[in-house]
Amino acid sequence: MMSSIKRFSFDALWLAEQLFDSELTNSILQKGRKSIIQSLVDASVTEFKPLAVKQNTEVKFLDKNNFSTVLCGEPCLFPGLGQNSESFAKWNFDYLAQNYGEIQQSCYKRINGDYYMKSLKEVISNFKNPNELESVTFGDLRYKSELAHKEMSYESFIDQDLIENKFNHYQQLFLANKGYFNGYHSEMVNSLTLQVSGVKRWVVIDPRDSMFLDPIVSRMLHFPCSLEIKTAVLKKLPKKPIRGYVVDLHPGDVFYMPPFFWHAVEYLEDAISIGCFWSEVKTLFQHPFLSLMILTSRNPSILKQLQTRGKNSYLTYGVDK
Repeated sequence: MMSSIKRFSFDALWLAEQLFDSELTNSILQKGRKSIIQSLVDASVTEFKPLAVKQNTEVKFLDKNNFSTVLCGEPCLFPGLGQNSESFAKWNFDYLAQNYGEIQQSCYKRINGDYYMKSLKEVISNFKNPNELESVTFGDLRYKSELAHKEMSYESFIDQDLIENKFNHYQQLFLANKGYFNGYHSEMVNSLTLQVSGVKRWVVIDPRDSMFLDPIVSRMLHFPCSLEIKTAVLKKLPKKPIRGYVVDLHPGDVFYMPPFFWHAVEYLEDAISIGCFWSEVKTLFQHPFLSLMILTSRNPSILKQLQTRGKNSYLTYGVDK
């Protein structure tokens, strides 16, 4: 009972900080949130013990008969489901450099945090330098190239009408070199990731435990996290362990993640993956508080986000999500 009251108090302070813009007020609210977190944390617990992620090896194709039941409220790994896709059959770094190398896109450099424009060919060339940890998200590649539109298709393992007719549907190409790691964040979208090459490790945390990740009030359309955490290890856990998963994606694997699950990704190898995203009205009812936080965002507003989807790749949830 006491834990539930503290969670409610934390959410109330988080929302108040979202709505008010006073530096003094926000400082007081932040201290209140942190004191609640500390009261629920056992500092002697340092190791994150993940739950086993659900795996589905029976489904060979996602259609209207199984889509809603298979892609439900928990993360799910589909080993090898994407092995018949065109991108899996053709794509490697040399192929991307040859066929899409001149397309420019925003990149993010992990070492100094700079954003800049670069061609895909330049990015791939830099991957050979282990000191240049970079990540690039091609938020609109599918809309810039007819060939990419064809090769990024998921039609080999899913009825594409089921997702392309969804609200706020879009796709992104993700590239990064070995050792790259991005921090925990949470978004109001369903995601279906096809691992094309290389290996990526995902750490996924249940949104019911959002408070323990000490979310930053950024008023953006995703929630960043203030904790600097290495993969699969949290510095502090609550007395009741955080509900989370660790899953390694290998070439051909497909991974489903529901809305608002916190996630961080580590590149165990140079890797290529394609992410497919969409929103659903039912998310508003499944996660009413987190949905309210998104609806009150101002950086940018959700209306502006939808207006710029596909036109401005930086606003497509940015780079280094």
